[in-house]
Amino acid sequence: MRSGHVFLTSCLFTLVGCGEPAQTPDVPASGGGESAAPVQPSPAKAWADRNFDERGDYMAKVVVPAMKDLFQRFDAARFADFGCVDCHGPNAQEVRFHMPNGLHPLDPRAMPMANAADPEVARWARFMSEEVKPRMTELLGATAFDPTTGQGFGCFGCHAMAPGTVPAP
Repeated sequence: MRSGHVFLTSCLFTLVGCGEPAQTPDVPASGGGESAAPVQPSPAKAWADRNFDERGDYMAKVVVPAMKDLFQRFDAARFADFGCVDCHGPNAQEVRFHMPNGLHPLDPRAMPMANAADPEVARWARFMSEEVKPRMTELLGATAFDPTTGQGFGCFGCHAMAPGTVPAP
């Protein structure tokens, strides 16, 4: 059931794609933000309006601690060392934390579902859709994905679309 784990892990940061950064932030590639006290999201500045350093600081101080807690409650052993690389990949700094990067590509016509026959895929789908996606939407001050408009924060902010697929109608 490794493919289910990889697929759903990649849904994590659907809206953390950074624009073209001015410089690399001083954020560790792994374990960033563990010792930082959790900070509430700042609605004063939208994610899109933050520069690269501001995004890195916010990720380290707010997003990583919140998501680390969420993922460790889901699977403490697997995510004991949760950090930047869990979502941004092992070459996070090289690619300047660009998303998507290395997460399992998703096929919009065959998304993992909470009612999947494979219990592990179902468990991951519930976790991602009921906990990860809503929490990231909140942390980033985003609007949740609306399938009728095709707009908002969703899985494809972090995951690439599987090769040869097209967006679902």
